[in-house]
Amino acid sequence: MSFKDVFEINQIRCEIAFRKTVKHWASEAKLFGVSCPHCNSLNFKKYSVEKGKQRYICQECKRRFNERQSFECSCVVPGKRTVCHTCPRFQEFLKTLRKHIDELRELNIQELQILSEQEVLDSKVEV
Repeated sequence: MSFKDVFEINQIRCEIAFRKTVKHWASEAKLFGVSCPHCNSLNFKKYSVEKGKQRYICQECKRRFNERQSFECSCVVPGKRTVCHTCPRFQEFLKTLRKHIDELRELNIQELQILSEQEVLDSKVEV
């Protein structure tokens, strides 16, 4: 198998996996940084101020943490903006994408091409 063939197989595999993963991508906005970083509880209160930074204590796990920067993820297409690379949702997206790529590793080029054509037809039908 030539380098070109391997590249083509990997390209088809990645396109199929990307389409599958984007299908399940929820485009609703999600807020990050407003929960306990240890247990994700929203049940916390102010604890103290240390070196000019607000500290909090979680009422669930009793751990303390500093004030965290919060941000909202409202990406329609994951990975298009530079801030995506630090977003927890994008990291979840990448894990799912890798899982889909690994599932397709056993297929040969003909099977991948057929699957790719089906994915393209399915996406046209949904529009």
